[in-house]
Amino acid sequence: MLALLVTIIGLFTLKADIGLLNGVETRMQTAGTFATLAFVQSVLGGNAVVEHPTRVKKFSAHKVVRFILLFMTSFSVVRDLEMALLISLGYMVLMQLLRTPEERKEYPYMI
Repeated sequence: MLALLVTIIGLFTLKADIGLLNGVETRMQTAGTFATLAFVQSVLGGNAVVEHPTRVKKFSAHKVVRFILLFMTSFSVVRDLEMALLISLGYMVLMQLLRTPEERKEYPYMI
């Protein structure tokens, strides 16, 4: 029954472009907004599903690796090196600004 419901919903969404939220969709497809969505998904989504192996945790604990992964996420979304670099740096600055004073003492660097 669930498969039938999913199939029916899928067919309707493939055939119908309602156009109700086209303005919102256009704004969400801009490079900055799409990159922000990708960052939120990569930061919050991955840890909720899987507990990472110890080797992966140790590898991703290095600051250079973390920046490269952040940059790769941004580049995969915007497909422009300069824009990906700016978005990555902007994301790091924003996260540093959102930290509490205690967190800043514990993590004095942006990444």
